[in-house]
Amino acid sequence: MGAFKRLKKLLMKMGVLKGRPLLLLANKQDLAGAASPGYLAALLGVSSGSCRGREFSVQGCSAIKGEGVE
Repeated sequence: MGAFKRLKKLLMKMGVLKGRPLLLLANKQDLAGAASPGYLAALLGVSSGSCRGREFSVQGCSAIKGEGVE
């Protein structure tokens, strides 16, 4: 998670993400012990809905089960 936070900070500083919505996919939701979308959002210090004035969503998915991949 530290690497994600550093990358997000760098991209935001560069203005690459300015005004763009963010979507984080929490893959492998079919596995026992997979981190839930809510847990990941809390860990990253964001909440679905907004992050520093932009739309942000954490969505669970499982390619094996075909969930969240539409």
